[in-house]
Amino acid sequence: MLWTIEQRKEGVVVTFDSNLLFGNGSARLNRYAKERICELASVVADFSNNRIHLVDGANCGRRLSTRRANVVANLVRSSEMRGARSLCVP
Repeated sequence: MLWTIEQRKEGVVVTFDSNLLFGNGSARLNRYAKERICELASVVADFSNNRIHLVDGANCGRRLSTRRANVVANLVRSSEMRGARSLCVP
């Protein structure tokens, strides 16, 4: 699975396996990633009243994980969820 979704007090936490979306050591999406992220956008649309926290589940370092999570958040924002909720990158 590309991601797991947990409902917590602070909102919905989506942990994604960035190694399946990005090249090794890169924050640039691979060619299959956009379709997968659009699937994620449709899944989290069910949580429209919640804050969504995106977490990179790969062990690739804080800086790269944050960059990757921001790339995913920006693509999700621009697709299905424009203006619907806030996305956070912890």
